[in-house]
Parts: sequence; C-alpha cells; structure tokens
Amino acid sequence: MTYFIGVDPAFREGGFYVCEINGSMSCFYLMKSFIEFVKYIDGLIELNVDAYICIENSNETNHTFISPKVKSRAGREKISRDVGKNQAVSQMSVDYCNYALGHGVYSVSPAEKGIKWSDLITKAEARNHDLELFNYKGLKSEQDKRDAFKLALRAKFEFFRAKSAEKGKK
Repeated sequence: MTYFIGVDPAFREGGFYVCEINGSMSCFYLMKSFIEFVKYIDGLIELNVDAYICIENSNETNHTFISPKVKSRAGREKISRDVGKNQAVSQMSVDYCNYALGHGVYSVSPAEKGIKWSDLITKAEARNHDLELFNYKGLKSEQDKRDAFKLALRAKFEFFRAKSAEKGKK
C-alpha cells in the first residue's frame, strides 16, 4: 500500500507535524524534533512502505513577512531568526527525505501550498476523499495539522500525476 505524507516542518516547539494518509485513514503526528522526523522516515523504510511525501519548504521563499505592527528592531530581528530556523529545518527535511527515499519527494514553497485551510474546508476535503481524520479535533490551534493534511493530499495528487505521465509515455 502507498502512503501519502504531508510534512509541515517548524523549528518551534509543537509546530512540526506530519499527516499520513494510509488507505482511508489520515493520522497526524507531532515531531518533537528533527531527529524524531528522521526516525519516522527511517521507520517507513524499515517497514518497506511505499511513501510519497510533500513537504512545505520555506527555504524556497526568500522573503520575510513582517507585520507593519512590529515596530521594534528587536521584534523584527526575532522574526528574521525564526524564519531562518524554519527555512533550515524545512530544507533539512527535504534533503533527508530525498537522501533516504530517493524518489517521491515533493518540495513546495509556502506560496505553492496556498492559503490556510479552515476546519470546515479540512473536513470537507476529508469527506471528498473518503478519509477519516484521526487525532484531529478541528481546533483553531491545529493549523499545523491542517497544513500537513493539505500537503498529504498534494502528495497524493503528485503521485497520480506521475503515474499518468508514465502511462502517457508508453
């Protein structure tokens, strides 16, 4: 069976989520560190899981989004440091998956990922794809899970697009 995995990396505590679509189940996993993510990927390899992964890679964006409300130099510097940390962990996640899996890894910029989904849209997309969401309550604080779910669906789309392209070549 093929797993479709969405990865929303973040360096901040409680912000690095993986969504794994396996059949009709969508499960969410908090990665407490980059090393925990590496172990997760290694576990997929050990189980010989066919996985297609879509990772939001903020390193593909060369722009710092700073609210006009942030007036202080210290505030802007902190935001820049946080952006840099996220760019690094995003690129590391993509690089490790490419190294470990060798195929089926899709890196998308935040702009390519698109707008944030609400709980309503997330649940509607789950219904449209006949998926049951596990470890998801629909809370406002679960935006990272929604982002990972959106990316998992993108991994599924990319998988089928690649399969269609292969058939077209035959």
